[in-house]
Amino acid sequence: MWIVFLFEINYGFNFNHFSIYPRKLNSLFGIFASPFLHSDLSHITNNTLSFFVLMLMVRFFYSKSYLKVFLFGLLVSGLLTWLIARPAYHLGMSGIIYVLASFIISKSFFSKQ
Repeated sequence: MWIVFLFEINYGFNFNHFSIYPRKLNSLFGIFASPFLHSDLSHITNNTLSFFVLMLMVRFFYSKSYLKVFLFGLLVSGLLTWLIARPAYHLGMSGIIYVLASFIISKSFFSKQ
């Protein structure tokens, strides 16, 4: 996500049209692209910190599941955004961050002690 962000800044590109615009067939690609697109420095910094900490926790505590959880988060959060979000462009890693946090909470809450 930082490579894309820095590329946009350094070369004057804007890839927001590759993000998710709900219920538009031509924005289905945004399900895969939108987590790597961010609107500004504050947005990408907040998403980076949250994603890094949560992904590190999932990788450490659930090492066999971390890639599946990430891919599940990418697909499910993207599809739900495409299906039910308000009509506007949606971008960022927030959907995946919520999936990672939910996974950690549910695993710790429902695990056998």
